[in-house]
Amino acid sequence: MNLLCSVRDAAIALTAVLLVAACGRQPSVELAPETVLFNGRIFTGTASASFAEAVLVRGSRIGAVGSTQEVTAKAVSDARRIDLEGRLVIPGINDAHLHMDFFLPEHTSLQFDGMDPPCAVALEGLRNAVRTTPKDKPIIGAIGQTAFFEEDCTAHTLDRLAPEHAVILHTWTPHAAILNRSAVKMFSVSTSGPPGGGFYGKDGRSTKWDGVIQEYAFFEFWAGLSRLVSDDQARQSLKAVLGEAVRLGITTLQAMSADPERLVRLLHDLDTPVRVRAMFFPVTGVLQAKPHPRKQVSNGISYGDLKVILDGTPIERSAAMRVPHADAADSRGELNFTPEQIRGFLRSSREGGYQLMLHAVGDRGVEAVIEALEADGSPRYCFVAFRLGMIVFRKTVCSSSTNGTRYT
Repeated sequence: MNLLCSVRDAAIALTAVLLVAACGRQPSVELAPETVLFNGRIFTGTASASFAEAVLVRGSRIGAVGSTQEVTAKAVSDARRIDLEGRLVIPGINDAHLHMDFFLPEHTSLQFDGMDPPCAVALEGLRNAVRTTPKDKPIIGAIGQTAFFEEDCTAHTLDRLAPEHAVILHTWTPHAAILNRSAVKMFSVSTSGPPGGGFYGKDGRSTKWDGVIQEYAFFEFWAGLSRLVSDDQARQSLKAVLGEAVRLGITTLQAMSADPERLVRLLHDLDTPVRVRAMFFPVTGVLQAKPHPRKQVSNGISYGDLKVILDGTPIERSAAMRVPHADAADSRGELNFTPEQIRGFLRSSREGGYQLMLHAVGDRGVEAVIEALEADGSPRYCFVAFRLGMIVFRKTVCSSSTNGTRYT
């Protein structure tokens, strides 16, 4: 979704103006103290007047919204003026879920048509890559549900087709991967048992190593790959992400990171053109993890708070469901943590005064969060959940001790 629709050059120019206004940072090229966007369709989001003709931007604030005549009359004489020629302007977009520092070391990338190639297509791509890829360079490809669950896509097959190349086929979500033996050796992957919150096997139930890692077994592995990437390579990767954000009109990125301090340092080096909030996403020792203290590094960069993933996604059939997944009668997914552990996350958040972000995709995962909120007995949590439309309580309900309100 572009910040402006229609003519591309004008869209890019206006995107840059609004990004500067939204982020409150000083641009490398000084702009006029005020900018007027006029003769357009400004989406306001208000019920009484959803669209206006013009907007005045003063520094990092919206100074006025209204008709072209009204707004231009309020601007200083040397304000920058951009004629939108009827184009659309919307508020900056917030990307609320991003893992922008899941870096990959130098590798051969398997390219497919679409996000869900059949296993046969993925394996044919692997055969071709093996012929041209040096043995010390890993081969990595993103697959969907089809290839992940087809019988031929196994670690054993990857060993047979690429006995001397490290191969990683990961789901695009990304919550799982299939690794061959060479990948285990190259990246020193532990095969003695999954970490807390992690699983082996396509069904998440394997008691021994079979080359398939899910949830925190995967997240720990992926974070290890990211650590192998140099700062220079990481900066290039981040520049691409930030450039794409600018192109799409995104003004704020919420980034979950296993190493937020490194991410913040790299972003600071780049003088990021959009706001970025880095949150701690621990991949080991999750039960004992504490967030980094909140810190405003610059006008556009901050970090703090904590992200925990409670279940998987429908792609791997790992979203925790109360009934079986529609395409697999024997699969309901699993919670990565017990109900008591989830209550512990909430309790630590309340006592520590930090924001806790919980990934819960399946209805059993959402139910586990709601039960933990109920058990915590905090009316504030219940009120917020109610306002967000999350209340689906069965027998017990949240009650406010101050006004007796019950949300059912």
